Amino acid sequence: MPASGIITYGKDVLIAADDVGESCLEHKDGNKAPNEPVAGASTASSASNLFEQKKIQFLLGKKASKRIVDSEGNILIDKGQLVTEEVARKVKDCGKLVELIMNVSS
Repeated sequence: MPASGIITYGKDVLIAADDVGESCLEHKDGNKAPNEPVAGASTASSASNLFEQKKIQFLLGKKASKRIVDSEGNILIDKGQLVTEEVARKVKDCGKLVELIMNVSS
């Protein structure tokens, strides 16, 4: 299973993305896992979405303290620019949300 398919994990549980293939799902004893949703899986997804929304709300109205660029060098937000919802979503879509969170000021 690729690391990108893992949402979270714990001592006895692994939460994987919906698109992870059946071949990856096996119990410790080697038997295939039943093709049933895990209790609380949709709750975990909802919690994850809520957490993403909270991160974006935290950023709104703050100023970037450094320029954030995507993998191709395109500027997502420049130093001193205010974070808007559109900018925050674009940064999130490029996988740079944590970098932006670490580089904002009030």
